[in-house]
Parts: sequence; structure tokens; C-alpha cells
Amino acid sequence: AVAHPPSHEDVADLAELLQRVRAAYETDPERAERMAGEVKAGNMSTAEVAGWVVLARVVLNLDEVITRE
Repeated sequence: AVAHPPSHEDVADLAELLQRVRAAYETDPERAERMAGEVKAGNMSTAEVAGWVVLARVVLNLDEVITRE
């Protein structure tokens, strides 16, 4: 999405974010359901799916990602 490989720091930051949001959604299943929407990903929990949705949104909202309207 950003046309360059992530640095080790970037990967660590994203991994920490995923862990934190997944833990938060595990304690609030209704919120996880709202974030995950209709996405069903095999044997992943709703909290896991919601965490990945958040992570994808973060990456796609980086200033470095080019989008066209």
C-alpha cells in the first residue's frame, strides 16, 4: 500500500496495535461485531477479525497511501 517494505519498527508498532485492539474487542463482543460487520474469516474470532479491520484502516489511512477519487 505504501510502495516500500515496512521497517522493523513499523511492524512492531502494527503488531502491538493489533494485540491491543484484539484484547479490547475480546472484552466487548458487541463492539467487535459492529467493527467486523459481515466479515467471516474461517475460524477467526470476531475480536480477531475486528482487530484486522482496524489494522487495515490504519494502513489505508496513512499519508503515504495514494488514493484517487
